[in-house]
Amino acid sequence: MTANLAPSATPYNVVPTGSATASAGRHLAWLLAEWRRRSIACGWPQPEEWLTPGAEAAVAAFFRPGRIRAACHDLARDRVEAGVPLAAALADLDLLFLTAVGRGASDSVVAAYVAARHAHLPVAAGFDPLTELPTGAALRAGLLRRRSAGGEPPTVVAVEPQIGAYPPHERLRPTLLVAAHVEEIFGAPVHLLDDGRLAVVAPPRGALGPLMALAGLAPHDPVAAVTGSAAVPALRPSVVRVEPAVAGGSTRRGGLRVA
Repeated sequence: MTANLAPSATPYNVVPTGSATASAGRHLAWLLAEWRRRSIACGWPQPEEWLTPGAEAAVAAFFRPGRIRAACHDLARDRVEAGVPLAAALADLDLLFLTAVGRGASDSVVAAYVAARHAHLPVAAGFDPLTELPTGAALRAGLLRRRSAGGEPPTVVAVEPQIGAYPPHERLRPTLLVAAHVEEIFGAPVHLLDDGRLAVVAPPRGALGPLMALAGLAPHDPVAAVTGSAAVPALRPSVVRVEPAVAGGSTRRGGLRVA
């Protein structure tokens, strides 16, 4: 997710026991307050819903070895019940770990968090089960409807995020940052293709060049603005071909593929 830097010198690098209990209480209160401050500064969409039992349990879990993943389940449930979008929920999770241990949430923690989220909020058909973005199949279905209605073939732009060799769940938040970036530029829903590129139907009018130039800029990361720690991917936009789908050497009737 976020660039995992070397752990900072925070009191959360050591789990307090015994005589450190009182100090742990102060550290816990500080962590809860600082995490909340950062989340709201990051653009938290529901400030009145931030402090929940799941949030308190997630903070307390840093002082209880082996409890962090279970606490993330409760946190994910609370965020779903508050209607928090996935991108904002993952930024909030990253901020918890950046505040507590100086690095973003690990792949296994994000995987547990997302699994708990989707247990409470199943992903609808036509949407990717991990990112919650519309799929390439949904894009193809929309293009087929356009083709049936006649008119000029649309231009499809695909943006390839250069995220690097991160584990799959640590790639999730950067992917969503790119999706929001592309959607803001083109003003249309972004679809996740099977190869990881993000595709969008370009506006029918207007110069494509300036939009492509904007699409190649680094996306804004609110976590970076708050903490200075982030992994913002480089982007490679390109115009892609929309062709009839081919099966067995012949054009399949009614099919399209995005090349």
